[in-house]
Amino acid sequence: MAPASEKHSWRLSLRRKSITLHVLVEPFLVPYVLAFQPEVVESVSPLFIGFMACEGVFAMDLYIQAHTGFYSDGNLIRDKKLTRRTYLRSVQFVMDIIALLRWSRIPQFVSSLDEFYAKYFVVLKLLKVLAFTVFLAHVQACIRQYLASMFWSFGIMTGLFEGELPHHSIEFLFTILVALCGFSMFTTLCATIFVISKCESGQTEAMEARISQLVHVLSFHRVPEDQQTQAIEYLKRYYTDTESHDRETCKLLCPSIANDIQVELWKATIADISIFEGCTDQFIVAMTSLLEMVAFPAQATLFSTGDHGDAMYVVHSGVLAININSAMVREIRKGSCFGELSVFSSMPRTATVISTTYFYRDIQNALP
Repeated sequence: MAPASEKHSWRLSLRRKSITLHVLVEPFLVPYVLAFQPEVVESVSPLFIGFMACEGVFAMDLYIQAHTGFYSDGNLIRDKKLTRRTYLRSVQFVMDIIALLRWSRIPQFVSSLDEFYAKYFVVLKLLKVLAFTVFLAHVQACIRQYLASMFWSFGIMTGLFEGELPHHSIEFLFTILVALCGFSMFTTLCATIFVISKCESGQTEAMEARISQLVHVLSFHRVPEDQQTQAIEYLKRYYTDTESHDRETCKLLCPSIANDIQVELWKATIADISIFEGCTDQFIVAMTSLLEMVAFPAQATLFSTGDHGDAMYVVHSGVLAININSAMVREIRKGSCFGELSVFSSMPRTATVISTTYFYRDIQNALP
């Protein structure tokens, strides 16, 4: 026996989107047919086919629900018998059956009255118009009542409007509960803002502490002022750049997930490198998995002419200058790769590469 479907599979995701679409379409079709085209259910028409398609999707959903796994104490249950038994005994099954009741047949039932009461054709038509008018007035009254109630509730919760005063004990109690809900929402909002500001201030304090410690160490060792400024600027940008959040988040992930993310981000870039053209996907994935994150400040030399080629680089962000004989011959930016020829041919470096801007997670070191 095949196991039940996994709860978060792409097929079930597609099914949920289809159900959502049909649920949104049918409430528009039923009132339209009820008001303007009650005869469409008596013959095969595009609108009738649309009704049947929606009902078919909903009926199929019962079968899918009965064969979809569920979570129990954090464990995914995929046993078909247990899945069916759990679904058939659930409240969700009862609600699904109620939703399948033939509400779309109402126009046909109404139109059958014309044949049964043919003698009272005029009176019946007037009654239909009256019934539809009452129904429309009912819907509009519900909408107005809801908006009025929402206006009152919003005013009490926020304190912006006074609203209608209560007159009975139950009304007083309900008003107090609404006001308490508004007060709790206000305190929750304030607490959320305070926590956010506290986290940001905590990160700022940690960054300032690291910078102060670095300044003290550099001053103690009498590092030149220009190099101190460069190091401090690099550290500030390292901790305040938007990509630092991604970097810190990746550190919290397990290695396999971090590696999968790295492969997804860089697989296409590695595959576009000329020396890797025609290689299999497995080889490209293996090469991408070897990428190692490094960062460089401005005016840093990655390697010089004549150095041994032990790594190739892929630029994530920033700008680097390629110099030959002390003259810049080219600038390389995001997505560019360099250094691969020296790695695979065992040739020394033929140029000097210097960073011209600050980098964070921008150089990918492969084949260490």
